[in-house]
Amino acid sequence: MKYGLLAHSPTLNLGDHVQSIAARRFLPRVDRIVERERLHETADVGPIKVIMNGWWMHHPEHWPPPPNIVPLFVSFHVTTGPARAAMLAERSLAYLKKHEPIGCRDTSTTRWLRGAGIDAYYSGCLTMTLPPRPRRSDGEVLFVEPSRQHFFGTLESLRRETGWCPAEDLLGDRGQLRRSVGSETLARLAGMPPEWQAGARRISAIVDKETPDEFKFDRAEGILDLLSAARIVVTSRLHAILPAMAMGVPGLFVHKDEGPGIDPALADK
Repeated sequence: MKYGLLAHSPTLNLGDHVQSIAARRFLPRVDRIVERERLHETADVGPIKVIMNGWWMHHPEHWPPPPNIVPLFVSFHVTTGPARAAMLAERSLAYLKKHEPIGCRDTSTTRWLRGAGIDAYYSGCLTMTLPPRPRRSDGEVLFVEPSRQHFFGTLESLRRETGWCPAEDLLGDRGQLRRSVGSETLARLAGMPPEWQAGARRISAIVDKETPDEFKFDRAEGILDLLSAARIVVTSRLHAILPAMAMGVPGLFVHKDEGPGIDPALADK
């Protein structure tokens, strides 16, 4: 029996590779990288076991997988729209029924599959199984993707409250945080204690789509090292906050138009 590691190589978001790293820990070996959106390309490789975790799917026309794939459905998420409509096709429902129960990454997918008559349960994300890594006692405040459009949705109210930083110095034309904004400024806007502000740092989980897959995995491992060494992680990326939590690192998750804040009780911790 062969073992395949599910991946999404064309991605520019290294969160996909973080999910693959989490799945890789449960395989005795990796005989082949299995492309999530091109499962049909494995039809001639013989029986191959694959953990079917992650975000599905950009190409519903390639679903369901070929019969040689032996799937384990855990941490499975189906996005809304055409992908969910494709999952309700007769062939798809028969496939899922054959391989139930389906472990789902989120409660929305769980409820939706149950509503379609599929035995499904909430498993959470595989990145929550990542083990702790060596930590530093003087870790930094780590901002992951602070330039995302909704990251500082309450920036204007924060500016009015502080009165010290003009909005035009912070936001670009699309309302995104300028990349020139320093990490110390970010930490101050996020309400971090003064002694934490000077040690703040911002990183990106985005790479060029054409970047070789090997480099993407190396970079994803590097991001996990940075997350594990942080004092606190501030992000709107699920696959930054969840690994941080798994590794025992405090985090602030910025969701939609909500701005980050910090519990004053954490200031001395």
